[in-house]
Amino acid sequence: MSLVKSTKNNGRNKPVLKKLSTRLDKYDASVDLENQIVIVKLRNKVFKIRLLHCREYVRKFLRHKWYEVIVSINRSGRLWICILFKWEYRPYKPRSIISLDINLKKIVIYNGRCIRRVNTRFMEALYLKHLAEKV
Repeated sequence: MSLVKSTKNNGRNKPVLKKLSTRLDKYDASVDLENQIVIVKLRNKVFKIRLLHCREYVRKFLRHKWYEVIVSINRSGRLWICILFKWEYRPYKPRSIISLDINLKKIVIYNGRCIRRVNTRFMEALYLKHLAEKV
């Protein structure tokens, strides 16, 4: 999909390579978070890349399973490693619900039990803005 967008953006010519990057799965890379090393296999060569993060930061990810490694080189020639982890998302369960309806004349607030209406002066401000623009 990104190749199609790149081709459309540069006048339907060949795509332009802006950033050199590769995505690797478990067959081409291995991640050892305890020793902070990523081993990458590219074109029959093996590269060992050391992670520069502090141990406390890496310790948060030890119990999670990774599924993809992205290796990229930016324009200044620095090597970047991005490790994607499988993460179980637990949505937040709110204790109570507040609903807001904001209009030009009133703000209506409903908290599940009672409705509160607050008058606003947005119409007057809009009218004064119109007068100020004429000046």
